Amino acid sequence: PIIQCIGQLLMQFKHKQTGKLSYSAGTGTVFGVKTDKKGIKTTAYIITCAHNIVHSKKGYQLVAAIFQRDVSQHETKRYPVRSATAHQKYRAEEADENDLAILEIIDDGYYS
Repeated sequence: PIIQCIGQLLMQFKHKQTGKLSYSAGTGTVFGVKTDKKGIKTTAYIITCAHNIVHSKKGYQLVAAIFQRDVSQHETKRYPVRSATAHQKYRAEEADENDLAILEIIDDGYYS
């Protein structure tokens, strides 16, 4: 079973034309893991809201994201997000029932 599956997401966006940076935070939940055929790399999958990875203002794109979880009171683990995909029908400009996204991180053995 997956334990301590809820974590915080930290996102960085960059405006395509101006280069201006914007930051936001949200939450995500690890819901599954998959080990590659060679048994070397394990990917953990995170479900979150699409509005966490799609900026509400036009022209901004996601350039970096981190999933972090508390291991103890004094230790936090951080995982770079290597893939972030919003639902194909999601529209950031309006309240949307398709507000869903899947992220991928490389598991360090904690989830597998």
